[in-house]
Amino acid sequence: MNVRQDLCARSRPPSVEQILGAWRLVEFESPTIKKEKRQEVGYLLVTDQFLSFEFHMGWLDDSGRRAGSTFFSGTHEYEMRGD
Repeated sequence: MNVRQDLCARSRPPSVEQILGAWRLVEFESPTIKKEKRQEVGYLLVTDQFLSFEFHMGWLDDSGRRAGSTFFSGTHEYEMRGD
């Protein structure tokens, strides 16, 4: 496996400094997805060049059992310029 050594060597724009780290979803709103009996959890990890996210959403039936679920995840490379 080849790993690039320059990932953290360059200077970071201040906007990147502010978003680095792990984030947890605290609120989810949607104009098209019903909120009733819905549960969700989501996380985002931001590094110097990569974003990684994970989001799970599910619904309970009237007896409290899982009625359905879905998830989204991905890892993406990004570049934020300081200009």
